Amino acid sequence: MVILLDDDSRILFALEAMCEELRLPYTSFSSAIEALDFFKKDAKKNTSLLICDYKMPHIDGLEFIQKVQKIHSNLPAILITAHDCSDVAIKALEIGAYDYITKPINLKELSLLSKRAIRQKEIKDQNAELMKKLEGISQKKISFIGKSKLVEDIRSIINKIAKTNANILLTGETGTGKEIVARAIHEQSERSEQKMVAINCASIPANLLESEFFGHVKGAFTGADKDKIGLFELAHGSTIFLDEIGDMPFELQSKLLRVLQEGKIRKIGENKEKKIDVRVIAATHNNLIEKIKENKFREDLYYRLNVINIKLPSLRSRKEDIPLLADHFMRKSNKKNKKGDKKTISHKALLKLMTYDWPGNVRELENTIERAFIMSNEAEISEESIFFGEATNIDSFEQQEFQKLRSLAELEKEYISFILQHTNHIKEKAASILGINRKTLYRKIKDYELE
Repeated sequence: MVILLDDDSRILFALEAMCEELRLPYTSFSSAIEALDFFKKDAKKNTSLLICDYKMPHIDGLEFIQKVQKIHSNLPAILITAHDCSDVAIKALEIGAYDYITKPINLKELSLLSKRAIRQKEIKDQNAELMKKLEGISQKKISFIGKSKLVEDIRSIINKIAKTNANILLTGETGTGKEIVARAIHEQSERSEQKMVAINCASIPANLLESEFFGHVKGAFTGADKDKIGLFELAHGSTIFLDEIGDMPFELQSKLLRVLQEGKIRKIGENKEKKIDVRVIAATHNNLIEKIKENKFREDLYYRLNVINIKLPSLRSRKEDIPLLADHFMRKSNKKNKKGDKKTISHKALLKLMTYDWPGNVRELENTIERAFIMSNEAEISEESIFFGEATNIDSFEQQEFQKLRSLAELEKEYISFILQHTNHIKEKAASILGINRKTLYRKIKDYELE
């Protein structure tokens, strides 16, 4: 919504007409005091632009913009000044206004300024949202825990390659800590001042992955109602971690290869290319050589990614590291618990952990420790509190957790709801992503009461 402020009713009428022509929702004020009250109560979440006059009773335009900035710091503002007020115009830019326009107002020029200001705000908001998501992924620097020779060898490799720009392929079983190693490499690189960008190639629908990678421009496809910054552009000057690269759709692999070869990206719906500087660290639990033989993975992409290969060892091949890892996860659980009492783990419980084969590797160990921490009422976790999912060891607590598992219908409802939100409830696009026709989608929306 655009906020219009001018005590001249004729100018205010012209500004309203411009907004209507641009199909922009607006709210008009002839009083700066009333407009400021509105900002304090309602406007912070849904305003996209402020257009205000300089000469107004009680509060001038410069003072008004400064007061609004304290409430809504990222709101672009355009100041209307008299033709001979160059000092005022310069001051407006100095205090952070987007731009200014002089009287008599050229509405065509103001229209262009308004559209640019709104677009810039959308991009900034989108960037902030992406960074917020990345903050949830990007934690403090975590070392690759262990004292075994296998771990020491990996640390040695990380020290050798971190300062280079070579692409890296991390391989190994699920749960062996590939993302932790990727972050350790990034933290020791010359790109560490910027956040590492991470994406799981298997967790995003194939038809959305290209947009996530490279972004799109407004109108590029149905539902693309604004520009989108891709993760490769966001990672410019930093590192991008492509987890589960083996599950990337085959048709997208050629586009990724082109980016790696030329160092350029092109948004969906845009003709021009943009140069980027991104280091790629990819990871997979798949055997990519077998996938190449099955024509499911491009051989040229494999060699482009596999400049340096680090194979992460399974936990069962480095069981001497289990006590250190268990201690780390116990500290983590104690910190999360925040009750003051610190739990410990018994020697017999550690022995039990070391006799298990760990098909889920470090991730399974962490889950096992956390589960034992929750289930045990004692200050020390005993071996009886450690179990690995056998039916004989599932007590009443676990049975309650099992009963909380959702039905297929509940999962379907949740997924359809997610897709509808992602597509801004554009039924045609949602149906396409879900792989069903619109008639079926309408029926499911009605059945699940998703309107």
